[in-house]
Amino acid sequence: LMVWIEGDGFFCDQAVRCLAKLLKADPDGDDRLLQLPCSVTLIERLALQACFSVPAIRLLEVLRSKQSVLTAIRCLAAALAQEQHSPHVPEEAPPITPDPDAPAVVFPHLPTLPSLRLVESAEVEEEASAAPRPADHAPQIMSWPQFMTKVEQTLTQPDGTVLSIAALPSAATEADLSWPHSVEPDSAQAWSLLELIPEDEEFRGGQTVRELRQYLLTKMTLAEKRVWLSRAIYRAHRAENADDDEPIAFVECKREGDILGELRKQLSESTGLGSTPSDLTGLFEVRFANETSTGSAVEREWFQVVASALVKPESGLVLSSDGGRTFRPRCLVHPDSAIDLQILGRFLALALWRKHCVDLPLNLSFCKLLFAENHRWEVTEEEIALVPDLANKVRLLRACDVEDLELDFTDCTEDCTADDFTPGADERVDLVEGGADILVTESNKEEYIAKLCEWRMFKSIEWQTEQILSGFQEIIPPQVFKELRALISPCELRDLLAGLPAIDLDDWCAHTEYAGGYTKESEVVLRFWEAMRVFEAEDEAVLTKLFAFVTGTSRVPVGGFANLQGFNGGHHKFTIAKAVHLTPASLPAAHACICTIDIPEYDSVSVMIEKLRIAAEFGARGFDEAGAVDQ
Repeated sequence: LMVWIEGDGFFCDQAVRCLAKLLKADPDGDDRLLQLPCSVTLIERLALQACFSVPAIRLLEVLRSKQSVLTAIRCLAAALAQEQHSPHVPEEAPPITPDPDAPAVVFPHLPTLPSLRLVESAEVEEEASAAPRPADHAPQIMSWPQFMTKVEQTLTQPDGTVLSIAALPSAATEADLSWPHSVEPDSAQAWSLLELIPEDEEFRGGQTVRELRQYLLTKMTLAEKRVWLSRAIYRAHRAENADDDEPIAFVECKREGDILGELRKQLSESTGLGSTPSDLTGLFEVRFANETSTGSAVEREWFQVVASALVKPESGLVLSSDGGRTFRPRCLVHPDSAIDLQILGRFLALALWRKHCVDLPLNLSFCKLLFAENHRWEVTEEEIALVPDLANKVRLLRACDVEDLELDFTDCTEDCTADDFTPGADERVDLVEGGADILVTESNKEEYIAKLCEWRMFKSIEWQTEQILSGFQEIIPPQVFKELRALISPCELRDLLAGLPAIDLDDWCAHTEYAGGYTKESEVVLRFWEAMRVFEAEDEAVLTKLFAFVTGTSRVPVGGFANLQGFNGGHHKFTIAKAVHLTPASLPAAHACICTIDIPEYDSVSVMIEKLRIAAEFGARGFDEAGAVDQ
């Protein structure tokens, strides 16, 4: 299990769940686990995954009852929170570093296991004599007994004892411990670990855990605040299944056809998107009909498929007045569309919980209305400008003599200049009682404009917003939403949901890693980026499709390519790997769950452009485990 509890792969979470079941089946399992030498590294790895892996946090919640585990958590939290000094801490308070005069208990660090290949003892000699890979990619080959011997050697203390979690001094605090290897300060990870410690405990210099957590929130980037939100949602629904196995919501759906109809069926059957909030905030698995693939990339693509269905004019739910750049609820909706609007609310909340960006960018004025929980306010000129069709009308009214227009105090049900016109949208509605009989004059023009803005921005979508909020707050409860509104702005809510509006190729290149023998200077890699520059200049749509091919989504998350997500929400940079299993005649292959593309050794930029273009088109049509070769 230790081999797999690393990184953000599928087997990592599975191994954590398996370990949790073993401990649940053995009353003394946690004590025996903590006596093993590898328990030190196990706790470290679980702790570093705590901000994105629910199985990891659940296992730590079980193990933290042991004082030695709580000590290890405090130590790592202190290391991750270093240099994050709260204004509440007196200047003379000691920093979160070990006292040089205090006896230090050092946590040794085992070799990184992804670079370790475990084989049967008889295979070691044969494998070691095989043709070596480049030094920076060569796995360390050893048998399991050899590995365990290395673990014990690494953890053996000068007095001959082998360090384990159970061997840590029970009274030790973060001031008595040091974390020996480099740990970059990380507010989100430190905050996640501090959640496991009683909040009233003193952490340093008179500062409580609660105070430090609040301060770390102010240091988080918007991308890191997703961690806070996912943990808050988890806590809100945790009590409903605290003693049960992790709940699961399963979606099986089609790529085309009546997607909204499928979602209605799920809601009526309490499956998929219609599952209970407790189930939706557990495991979430998606499978497309007649396809075998599952995983995070399939889940990301499902969010894109559903978002595309919800913004279609035939859904009757949202419309755009700025050329499809943003969307607001329609004014003119069918009386029976309450269920569909609640589905939309659930979908948006689920996207936030699962940390996915969806191609449904909300108009900022509507994000503000959500933040106000559907309560009206006196709008400003800046807010009017957020709704282009309304802004244009107000500008026209103020620029002319309205008496020549023969207007009355009415407005159309839905603006006829919107991109998706619906029959009946030009029917009139009174802005005040008896509005059809009141003419607009220069003297009452500003009153008319105020009533027009009130109708367009609030009253016309009041019922729709109420239904969307109803579905939204089933997943993100009102108290959590209240805390979220204190932490981020309406603009940031929009960005969390939709990500960035365009692809920045410089940012993409700067946050790319290389594997399998490729480096940043490899000829094939240079050809790849040259081809990408060609697409940027001639056909940006190829960039978007290629990004979707490799990641399962067309939207870059807030924070850019540094915050790409791999499996289960963990960060995983875009990776270009040498496709040693493919010939130059093959198309590139994608491992979308871990944002990796395998590229054969194409011998020219023109070939690279051709192959990438075909892969981008091919990859937009779903997952195919068989791959493809040009004929």
